[in-house]
Amino acid sequence: MNFSRGYAIANAVLYEGYLLYPYRRSSLKNERYWTLGGLLPEAYLHSECLLGVTEGGAVEWKARFLQVIGEGRVEREVSIGPVTLETLSASSIVRSFSFSPAVAGSMHVGAERLAGDLWKLTLRIVNEAATGGDESVLHAAHAIAGADSGQFISLIDPPAALKPIADACRNIGVWPVLAGKPPAADLLLCSPIILYDHPAIAPESPGDLFDSTEIDEILTLRILTLTDAERSELGTDQRARGMLERTEALAPEQRARLHGALRRLVRPGEQGVTELRAGDRVRLRPHRRADILDLALGGRAGRVASIEQDFEGRIHVAVTIEGDPGSDLGLAGRPGHRFFFHLDEVETIAKEELE
Repeated sequence: MNFSRGYAIANAVLYEGYLLYPYRRSSLKNERYWTLGGLLPEAYLHSECLLGVTEGGAVEWKARFLQVIGEGRVEREVSIGPVTLETLSASSIVRSFSFSPAVAGSMHVGAERLAGDLWKLTLRIVNEAATGGDESVLHAAHAIAGADSGQFISLIDPPAALKPIADACRNIGVWPVLAGKPPAADLLLCSPIILYDHPAIAPESPGDLFDSTEIDEILTLRILTLTDAERSELGTDQRARGMLERTEALAPEQRARLHGALRRLVRPGEQGVTELRAGDRVRLRPHRRADILDLALGGRAGRVASIEQDFEGRIHVAVTIEGDPGSDLGLAGRPGHRFFFHLDEVETIAKEELE
């Protein structure tokens, strides 16, 4: 089972809140560790999910969290499996773990056949530590499940026939979503925060910023304003130092790409619902006659550079023109080589026309 396809987003969840801006240990909000999904002593998380799998299929679970050790935190992972669903349905499996006198817990997994090839999987992670304080918390607790055959069923958007069963699944402290690139559904992330199915790291993001789901662009600009004294307080923490060095090394065009943009737009059309994405080829049909360019570019083919929204909520499509020797500048966001049109002024070039 290839769990690596889900680790990018899982690690982002794991380190959200690792260190909060302005990243000083003397800052009040950094005097105690604050992560998403901290599991306190005597608390537990519980997850139920659905899997459609053929006979003999197996699953594997990985529970993950951070353990506080001194001034830092260490990644911990506890696994169960691979184990067949028939084995799990006969008897649930429990694995106890302890990484220090302050950290102890147990992981419970089970399975129940609901009908035919449809199974309900259960997971419970319990913090059994006897003491309190940051050292005994299972920080950023979450889990990943993998199936060697079959597909996990989305609990957010299940097939209509399975919606009542999906709605009945009980989840406490975690939110199960399909992981990895769509349309694959052999990985499930039980996240401590609400995500959509198939969450992914934005390609423009230069790396972890840790500050509890804050916006990359805002944090990057704030980090660049840190004083020398504030920078010195980062100490020897490798992740914090790496974040600072990575941010200071960003080129202007990299910082510009952090500004939010729509990646995909679903719109009704004469042939039904269509999608418009950055990179699509389009035919320009300007009809507002805003300027001379509307006349000059009418009927020309271009490529969508970005889809943007103004402060009044209006959608604009930025297009580079085919045959323009400076189109690469337009794709980089430079002025003069990308042109803006309203949504109803571009037509997606059909596959038949491309051929």
